[in-house]
Amino acid sequence: MKKRIKSDSLTIGILSDTLMYDIPIQYFRAISDVVKQHDLNLLSCTTKAIRAPNDYNIQANILFDLMNETNVDGLLIASNLLASFIPFNELVDLCRRYHPLPIISMGAILEGYPSVVSDNFQGMYEVVSHLIEVHGYKHIAYLLGPDVHPDVQERYNGYVLALKDHNLSLDPELTLPGNFRTISGNKAVSILIDQRNKKPGRDFHAIVCTNDYMAFGVVTELQNRGINVPEDVAVTGFDNIFNSKYYTPSLSTAHQFFDEMGKQAMELLLARLAGKEIPEITRVPAKYIQRQSCGCNETVMPEPLDETELPPDVSSAISSDPRKFLQQLSVQFYNAGLPRREIVTWDQILALLSQIDKWEWGDKTDYYQGMSFGRYAWFAMGKTSYLAFENINNTIATLYTGMALISTLDISQLMNIIEKELKTYGIRKCYLSLYENPPPFIHPQTPPEWSRLILAVNEKGRIILPEDGIRFPTRNLVPCEILEQESRTRMLMEALYFQEEQIGFWLLDANIYDEKMSRFLTGQISSSLQGGLLLKRYQERTRELAIANREIQLLNRQLKDENLRISTEMEVARHIQIALLPEIIKTIHPDFKISARMLTAAEVGGDYYDINLDREGALWLGIGDVSGHGVTSGLIMMMAQTVHTTITANYNASARDIVIMINNVLFKNISGRMDETRYMTFTTLKYLGRGRFQYAGFHLDLLIYRHRTKACEVIETSGLWLNVKHDISDKTQNAEISLEIGDVLILFTDGLTEIFDEQRNMLDTQGLIDIITRHGDKDVEAMQDAVFKDVTNWCYGEPKDDMTLMLVRRIR
Repeated sequence: MKKRIKSDSLTIGILSDTLMYDIPIQYFRAISDVVKQHDLNLLSCTTKAIRAPNDYNIQANILFDLMNETNVDGLLIASNLLASFIPFNELVDLCRRYHPLPIISMGAILEGYPSVVSDNFQGMYEVVSHLIEVHGYKHIAYLLGPDVHPDVQERYNGYVLALKDHNLSLDPELTLPGNFRTISGNKAVSILIDQRNKKPGRDFHAIVCTNDYMAFGVVTELQNRGINVPEDVAVTGFDNIFNSKYYTPSLSTAHQFFDEMGKQAMELLLARLAGKEIPEITRVPAKYIQRQSCGCNETVMPEPLDETELPPDVSSAISSDPRKFLQQLSVQFYNAGLPRREIVTWDQILALLSQIDKWEWGDKTDYYQGMSFGRYAWFAMGKTSYLAFENINNTIATLYTGMALISTLDISQLMNIIEKELKTYGIRKCYLSLYENPPPFIHPQTPPEWSRLILAVNEKGRIILPEDGIRFPTRNLVPCEILEQESRTRMLMEALYFQEEQIGFWLLDANIYDEKMSRFLTGQISSSLQGGLLLKRYQERTRELAIANREIQLLNRQLKDENLRISTEMEVARHIQIALLPEIIKTIHPDFKISARMLTAAEVGGDYYDINLDREGALWLGIGDVSGHGVTSGLIMMMAQTVHTTITANYNASARDIVIMINNVLFKNISGRMDETRYMTFTTLKYLGRGRFQYAGFHLDLLIYRHRTKACEVIETSGLWLNVKHDISDKTQNAEISLEIGDVLILFTDGLTEIFDEQRNMLDTQGLIDIITRHGDKDVEAMQDAVFKDVTNWCYGEPKDDMTLMLVRRIR
């Protein structure tokens, strides 16, 4: 047998979405349990939904071509997750690549492949029937999902038949578009009430959503409008993800048994590998879970506790030794380092849990597994509290890991940090490889033919590698000489990339204690590697130029050497500055049209702007300017961009939090390690919805061109420049601005205002305001062109500094 990821037993492959939310995690854990029972190998490949809109993360799909018959014996594909935005026949085409591997589809029916699916039709029929029969609702709105997804049609058919069987008519005005994402739930309420003029409680009594995430958006939007759930409007979801029971109000939903689907798919694959006949379609029933959001009182009959795995000592303490559990919880609580406001809240929870003698009320029934109702409630609250603190500790751990990773731009030092941090997450094995000369990724695209393994860690410790790593064919995943040291392998495979730049991939221990951490770590490692690789390219280019310079020195040593040095430095600085600018910005958020441009001066400065979405879909804007010019300013700008992008993409933070964290990193690196005194002006803005932005940080004034008055409003920013002192938390506060439809938010750097005409008159902010006012009603791109034209016409001679202008017009 070939040396590969497989050893002497079968290796099962999984193609699924990122392990950042419940559905892929439930699949993964169920499959992993069966793999362990049968003592098999596992290779789980984390990708993304194919052609997901406005999402750099689709670059992870370069890994599709790394799964093949040389490293797995059979494949389980989470079809319902990977094909959310494409027709399913395209996923069938993908599956044909893996012939002759046996394949089982999970979550959706794939023609020609055995499939394990949830009974979506029956689940939705139960949801709608409950609303009609139990609560008497007659006008029930329905929020769809992506048109190409078959689950959407099956669930919609269940809705339609439930209405028909209860003699209720189907109203097209109550059917709303959606895309499975939370924000489409917010938009659906706006369409229903603002565009279609439907009155809550009169024209619609309930909103049924095709999944839970959209239901969360619906509930939030209704509550923001002062509409109570369920008193005024009932809301239901579908899937029963983990957060559903802890939402306020708790979400009534159809429970899909993804764990059972994963288990059955795994058993079917083993049967197929054994040469047995298996059914083409296996359906797993869905079950309606009644909670508060539909109007049910869930305390009458609480749900059985979920089977989330806890450490044995914690599980034992919760169920049999509450005082020991409280002691453990208190220790974790005070070690978590929470802000004062959260400490007060959790102190109250600890006080409530500590009243053990009050938790024994109620009759004992079989339903409560022999517990009294109070004992059951104590157990549930204790478990929830423990999981909450686990999440807090995970967040803090990833924050510290992220700060450690961005503290260096040296690749070898970065590998040392990664090796050290792996232990924090219970990762015992890791193989990290970089592609050789990867081109920018355009899907579909095959990985580069060759890669280099630069970090290898197994259960015995770190494996010593040559300085430049081990070169190997990418499709092998790991060099053969390393595989010889393996017995059983259960690994996750994650792609390493930064925006459109492919970097490589890494295999890490599938026994990581929290699967979500793999995605956080991957993002942080990718950002740090990108910075290190940029520096390495700069250093290599510098060495190449040094050799060339020595050959030229005989002709014009001093002059040419200096010119080439300056030219190289400016080229690198300009590359760093421009390479990190966002590209997909015009339509990144449906509420805005955005145009942004930076004109770099001959002596490149440290201008910076960023436009991206966080994991909740919220829009973030950032603008800043580093003092000085050249490579150092460019590297400082890159540090700020890396922290801003990493934190906003992975954490739920406020604008103030971002400014404080960026300052901490810059002060440690610039003042501490680089011994530099350069500072940076910086402001970040987070979109809160309905035209409202939260902002923090000290940069130039914010300008808002008000469409109604045809005039500019000036908003001052406040605080301290970054890298002035270690802690700026006392000088940094959140503030808010609001845009009406048609208003334009203008962000700029001083290169646009600190310019002079022939008479040495400075344009200044007022001059820029006059220019903006003249062009304020134009389309943002035409407006930007006109502003730059007027500014450059004012300027006498070549600009001495970078000019950056971002225009954000609210369109709805």
